[in-house]
Amino acid sequence: MSTDLRRQLEGGIETLELAHARYVLLEKALCEKHWQEAVQERWDSLGS
Repeated sequence: MSTDLRRQLEGGIETLELAHARYVLLEKALCEKHWQEAVQERWDSLGS
């Protein structure tokens, strides 16, 4: 692998790890019961 390509890829794993961590949190939240109602309640409270 060329040095330039290796340099371009550096830091990429951190980006992927961060994205994965956020995806796991989102997936967990969406699997909970009544998540739609919780979102609607929060949305409604923003309009007040």
